[in-house]
Amino acid sequence: MQIHLSNNEKYVVLTYSESILILRLDGLEQILMEYIPYLCFAAFSANDEYLLVGTWKNGFVLENNLE
Repeated sequence: MQIHLSNNEKYVVLTYSESILILRLDGLEQILMEYIPYLCFAAFSANDEYLLVGTWKNGFVLENNLE
């Protein structure tokens, strides 16, 4: 399992067993849970503008629109 806190401390992203889970830190409300084959890493960019997701085969840069 890998855990990463957003820089603004509003969200936490967990990756485990080819699944990604994003929680709102205040109240631990589930925002997203998704299965992604070969998932191994997820983190927010330095300014929280993007979510970086890595698998054993590909990498993705997703715009953070969680607000």
